[in-house]
Amino acid sequence: MKIGYARVSTTAQNLDMQIEALNKAERKVMDYIQAYLYAHSHPVNQWFYGHFHQSWHDEIDGIKYNMLDCLELRELR
Repeated sequence: MKIGYARVSTTAQNLDMQIEALNKAERKVMDYIQAYLYAHSHPVNQWFYGHFHQSWHDEIDGIKYNMLDCLELRELR
């Protein structure tokens, strides 16, 4: 699986491009993991991951997604 990379730069435009490239790569990895779990019949009802820039929580197709911000805690029950 090829997910790409971003070069290090100090200009604001290049930093934005790096963040966008890293977000796309992260999304590909998450999609790959989810597809693998479904293909191999692993039950998934909660999904936790850190993005460190924002918080987001929602339920989609019976899976509770929890994107955690920096220093955010969620209790698993």
